[in-house]
Amino acid sequence: EEVIRRSQKMEAVGQLAGGIAHDFNNQLNVIVGYLDFLKDYLQGDHVARPWVDKALQSTERCVHLTRRLLDFARCGSEDVERVNLNTLVVGLSELIQRTLTPEIELKLQLEESLWPVQINPSMAEDALLNLVLNARDAMTAGGRLIVETSNVALGSTNADIYPQLVPGDYVVLSISDTGMGMSEEIRQQIFTPFFTTKAVGKGTGLGLAMVYSFIQQCDGDIHVYSEPGHGTTFRLYFPRMEGTGSKRSFPEGEFVPLPDGSGTILVVDDEPDLLKLAIGYLQSLGYQTLEAGNAAQALEVLRNHAEIELLFTDVVMPGGVDGYQLAQKAVAIRPDIKILLTSGHAGKVLTTDSLVQFSTKLLLKPYTKLQLAKRIAAALR
Repeated sequence: EEVIRRSQKMEAVGQLAGGIAHDFNNQLNVIVGYLDFLKDYLQGDHVARPWVDKALQSTERCVHLTRRLLDFARCGSEDVERVNLNTLVVGLSELIQRTLTPEIELKLQLEESLWPVQINPSMAEDALLNLVLNARDAMTAGGRLIVETSNVALGSTNADIYPQLVPGDYVVLSISDTGMGMSEEIRQQIFTPFFTTKAVGKGTGLGLAMVYSFIQQCDGDIHVYSEPGHGTTFRLYFPRMEGTGSKRSFPEGEFVPLPDGSGTILVVDDEPDLLKLAIGYLQSLGYQTLEAGNAAQALEVLRNHAEIELLFTDVVMPGGVDGYQLAQKAVAIRPDIKILLTSGHAGKVLTTDSLVQFSTKLLLKPYTKLQLAKRIAAALR
């Protein structure tokens, strides 16, 4: 219901914004034209000429804002073409790097055999840059920005996690930062046109609304994961371009074979619902499970159960010890234990080699049963 309400609201606001922007743009055209005339007329007037220049600069900003309104109101998928998002990201990487402050590290994690998508490349670039700028502004003291691409196949069993997406193949573009994060209250409003948490004059409140509008035009979806003090991840799901392989990797109702499991896994998560979900997945795959709600409990369980083969832990947890640190402590107790971390975003900046070794063992939330099964099986090999 919330998704439907948001879509209807965005459509209504889009139509209103488009109508206003179109008429306003025509009037701006007249203003800019006559200011140009006035600029030429006052060529030798060193007092009045700077006033005209200032007026033109302000008018140009209005023109830019109006164009953004028109882009937001655009309801079609005009000028779409085959796009490799890896190529698009690499092409923008230099501009992105210049946009960031020196204290922010840019990291690209690109899937090697990325599927193509059919989208408007200019609008995709605008969407990526909007998200990059938001990430930059959230990292006032520096941090890490990770831009990631991946292929993902969604089946009918994923409908609860991805209600807006039909079963099939998707290309995911993720933008993660290690900034201040946001509260759930703010997260619920970020796609509302003209909503902004920035100071007056620092933001229009249209950037994320335009990103949302664009991804809807692409028949895709956008998911946001954020925790105050730990950063934010935006994931954009684009349908795989038709005619470049199977549109539906596992059709509706088709059985998807999952790797058989055996052995004992310690699952750690401070969110009871997510803990219950992970345990349900693992037990249905054939694994024995033990559980803990924080790092202290996990270490106690680990010391008392020598049969544990793998630690599956959330990264962001209360109590002063996060998932990376827990993994480090677990390996110190049991050097042979396998590690798999999970998080909704790329997370913290890792500054020591002892922690960096675990960063490659990360399963991003939300994950499907198939994704978890494959990663667990690979970790235990």
